[in-house]
Amino acid sequence: MTDRMSPSRVATYLTCPRQFEFNYEHKLETEDRTDMERYFNRGNVLDTSLQETADAVSPATDTESVRALAREEFDKQWAEETSVDSYPSASSYEYDRQISKAAIEDYLDPETSGEGVEHLRRSVGTEVHLEWVDPELGPMHGYADNIVETRDGLLIIDYKASYSGRRFPNKSGSDLQNQVEGKKHYPKRLKKWLQIGMYCAGVEEHALYSAGDEIRFMFYGLISSKTREATGEGYSISVSGKEWDMTDLSRSHEEELRSLLSWGVDGIRDGAFDPTEQSWSLIQEEACEGCDYRRGCGDYLAEEVQFS
Repeated sequence: MTDRMSPSRVATYLTCPRQFEFNYEHKLETEDRTDMERYFNRGNVLDTSLQETADAVSPATDTESVRALAREEFDKQWAEETSVDSYPSASSYEYDRQISKAAIEDYLDPETSGEGVEHLRRSVGTEVHLEWVDPELGPMHGYADNIVETRDGLLIIDYKASYSGRRFPNKSGSDLQNQVEGKKHYPKRLKKWLQIGMYCAGVEEHALYSAGDEIRFMFYGLISSKTREATGEGYSISVSGKEWDMTDLSRSHEEELRSLLSWGVDGIRDGAFDPTEQSWSLIQEEACEGCDYRRGCGDYLAEEVQFS
């Protein structure tokens, strides 16, 4: 097992220590899930289209050229990374393609508040590999989708294919507080909270950083809402994204973020893969249903076959 910790590894452990053991320790295979394949492929297409465009443009590139390059890159990535065979039908494949392309159009629309064109023009690095050593927790690493130069420093942008309030940290930070205190369990939000704290720390150790730079962090959900309208030739689709600046919120919850990270890293390094009695009920309630390993998990099966 590698000594380096990433948001994905730590989030998996915090979601369920047993799931981490099955995935990272024993490397057990899971059943093929075409729905997840479609989801990840779409996310890769969106991320890569924007990253490749950012790498090809500069602050001097005009807006229409940026948008044209992004369209070309999207068409290329969609053709290479997706397959109609993983969709229920050819029409559903085409529908997903149009939604994804509309998400790119919205992000780069000068009339929207996402400032997507500027994010790409002022990018100083995409898929940036961050590597650093935490003085207490050891080696860490991760990949930042896009790092943008701002007037005051650097902005880290993590693109998400879709936005959902149930999957993103809330604006009060109460979900993080409840997670750390063991009152509730939010498996779909854990990685996002960890990305904020870990990536900001990683950028401070990267060559892109200069002393005194302000580091900000933003999630951008490319598909927040979508509409479909009938036309004489079929239908048209419009999509709107949503930006989620987490900087100020994360600064006000640095202690809780640190506790979350420390708990996960310490557990992984100690090999503590048995869910505790205190945490198991929350894990079972919130994480088991979507777990690929539950059919072979003794903890889950024991609950299923209890006799009264």
